[in-house]
Order: sequence, then structure tokens, then C-alpha cells
Amino acid sequence: MAQAQAIISVIGIILNTAGQLSAADAERQRGIESQRIAEERAKTAIVSGQQTMFKERNKTDLVASRALALAAASGGSATDPTTLGVIEDIRGEGAYREQVAMYVAEEDARILRMGGVEARREGESRASARTIGAFGSLVSSGASMYSKYRGSKPPPVTVSDPTYTFEKGYR
Repeated sequence: MAQAQAIISVIGIILNTAGQLSAADAERQRGIESQRIAEERAKTAIVSGQQTMFKERNKTDLVASRALALAAASGGSATDPTTLGVIEDIRGEGAYREQVAMYVAEEDARILRMGGVEARREGESRASARTIGAFGSLVSSGASMYSKYRGSKPPPVTVSDPTYTFEKGYR
């Protein structure tokens, strides 16, 4: 009976350790997946920033074109230094807005990537903790089994026949 209990205990210990190691691997994979998702979101943020930058460029071109058309339609010269200065200011403001759009997108992407790296590190940390816990549990269970079953001998056999002794058999 004690042998069956020991075998069942060993099987339970092995299954518990395997489960904890599997959970550790799942934590690690979850961290890697979180980092991959964060990287995809960062790429999306960059693309969004590029789209905003192109919209700003189009708006700048339209405003500069309108300013040039209004200057020419008002009877002034389209090549007048004042007109050219206004258009240059419009283009400068447009370039600034384009750069701001890209800066914001790149900053958002950087923050997303940092979050992904942190998620991966957290997953690795949790996986390490689970792995250490699994082996700690294994050692603890092994020590418990050792103290429970060390030096145990099978129970003595009692026979009601007085001519039989366990050490010598029948006389």
C-alpha cells in the first residue's frame, strides 16, 4: 500500500512540475506575442503619421496656390517680393506641420515599442518565476516524500501457524 502511495505521489509531483513548466512557457509566449502586437501598432502609427504629413503637404500646396491666385487676381504681381514672402511663409508653416506630424507618429511608435519590450520582459520574468517555483515545488515534494518513506520496511507478516517463522520459514 505504501508503495502505491509513493508511486501516486511521484506521478502527482511530475504532473504538477510539468504543468508549472507549461505555464511558464505560456507566459513567455504571451510576452513575445504582446511585443509583436506592439510592433504592428507602432508600424500603423508611422503610416498614420505619414498620411497626416501628406495631408498637411496638400493643404500647404492648396493654400500657397490660392495665395498666388489671389495676388494675381487682385491686380498685383505674382512675382512681387511681398507675395513671394507670404507664399514662402505658408510653405514654411506647412513644412513645420509635416515634421510635427511625423514627430508625433514616431514618438507614438517609440512608446508602443517600449511597451512591447516591457511586455516581453514581464513575460520572461513571470516565466522564470514559474520555472523556479516548479523546481522548488519538485525539491520540496521530493524532500517530503523522502522524510515520509525513508527507512520504511514492509510490515511483518503474521501467520497463525506456530511452526512458521518469517526468517526461517517452516521448521
